[in-house]
Amino acid sequence: GALLLNVSAVFSLSTGGWVLPDGPLMPLMSAAADRIATLLFSDGAGAVASERPAPAVKSVFENWLWVGLLTGLAMLTKYHGVFVLAGTAGFLATTPRFRKWLATPGPYVSTLVALACFAPVIVWNSRHHWASFAFQGARAGGSLPSTGIHLDTFAANVGGQMAWVLPWIFVPLAASAWRALRAGPADEKRWFLLALAAGPIVGFTLVSLKGDVGLPHWQAPGWLFVFPLLGAGVAERLDGTR
Repeated sequence: GALLLNVSAVFSLSTGGWVLPDGPLMPLMSAAADRIATLLFSDGAGAVASERPAPAVKSVFENWLWVGLLTGLAMLTKYHGVFVLAGTAGFLATTPRFRKWLATPGPYVSTLVALACFAPVIVWNSRHHWASFAFQGARAGGSLPSTGIHLDTFAANVGGQMAWVLPWIFVPLAASAWRALRAGPADEKRWFLLALAAGPIVGFTLVSLKGDVGLPHWQAPGWLFVFPLLGAGVAERLDGTR
């Protein structure tokens, strides 16, 4: 997965080589996802704090604080960081074994920490007519009038993503996402990664139906979380287990 990520043009050239907010965004999103995965999939996976021994309860709380801090820092680099919170909420809500986490304080404390980190952006915008939110919203929403569905700009957007990721990587990458979607919440780890990936990929691709192609690297933070799925698939083929 790491090898394929590093030979993909958008991650090696754009994210890895240009002065863009995506550079710090993606390691921070990855670090936040790693802390969440530790909470959910380590020993005693699925057990909420009340079901764990006292020392483990402290560890759970600390991990949620780390999730909030790392997500907040990701949001300071680029608004895409919010998809970590959205994807995690979506995963918890749609996965029966982990749904009980929504009745514990951890996810909400984490969200409050992230918002506290993000507070300078909110304060600045409140004093400047919400300028950056309006600007980014206009970019994401398209600069053209919304009159019908534009399949041409949708196709151009998908083609741009394919070109930037590189077609011979994009096709199996998309197939890996489709495999996770078909398996659904029953395959919890794949479903978790897909939940983190879905927001940027689906959201910014569907926006192009309004008639503005947009920029193909907007979906890259979502594809970042599909690369472990592709890496797992390649490893299975190399091992002859698939």
